[in-house]
Amino acid sequence: MTSTNFAVKTSEGSLDCLLVEPDQLAPAPAMLFTFSSTADDATNVAPHSLPAEAFLNKGHRVLSFDLPFHGKRIGPDGRQSLEGMRDSFLDGSDPFVQFIEDGKAALDECEARNLISAAGVSVCGVSRGGYCALRLAAADVRFHSVAGLAPVVDWRRLTGFEQVKDHPGFAALAMPSWSEPLVGRGVYVVIGNSDIRVGTDLSVASMLKLYELEAAENRTTSRLCLHVVDELPGHSILEYWYSDAGNWLRRQCEALSAR
Repeated sequence: MTSTNFAVKTSEGSLDCLLVEPDQLAPAPAMLFTFSSTADDATNVAPHSLPAEAFLNKGHRVLSFDLPFHGKRIGPDGRQSLEGMRDSFLDGSDPFVQFIEDGKAALDECEARNLISAAGVSVCGVSRGGYCALRLAAADVRFHSVAGLAPVVDWRRLTGFEQVKDHPGFAALAMPSWSEPLVGRGVYVVIGNSDIRVGTDLSVASMLKLYELEAAENRTTSRLCLHVVDELPGHSILEYWYSDAGNWLRRQCEALSAR
């Protein structure tokens, strides 16, 4: 494997990206954008790195970067992690809009470097990274498929966000408010059946909304995939599902390149 760091320009100034490439590329190498809290976690730390491994082991590329307020991107006032994202939003600076800009800029750079083939680009994320991945896919049709592993879909449900549950801005961040562009796209979600941290019910309801929107369009096929699993309690899923998500996305890419 070869890891390369490069920077792209954003409204924040500069975004550090991590590109990982296998020693032997596939004939039509796909690209996976993958997100956890940091680029290192998403590409090097199991189980969060298992979707990346599913791509790299078959000759495809992987890209990641730190989420806003995570890793090297701690705010100048020391804000970090989920609380940093929350407080930044309350102060009028939307970290999720920034993340979308980051993702688009990174993909623009990948296209400029001729890193995108006929297999296209998928995106995945874990928990908070799952929310970001879903938002990015909804905002940019170049991501033809997306996977959320135990994803946040409504920030008001999280511990630490109780005080903003009545804030109209946080209500607008919930998945049903922005998910319509995902209709007809490849969307994979896996959630534990007792995940009270992010809400099993919220993930199921969000996916059911997509199914309803597709039914309203009289679609005869669907690329929506929802797994509600019972192997582990709480905000946890088995390693199998991380690999399954990566392999599902990889097959979406390989099917695209075969057309």
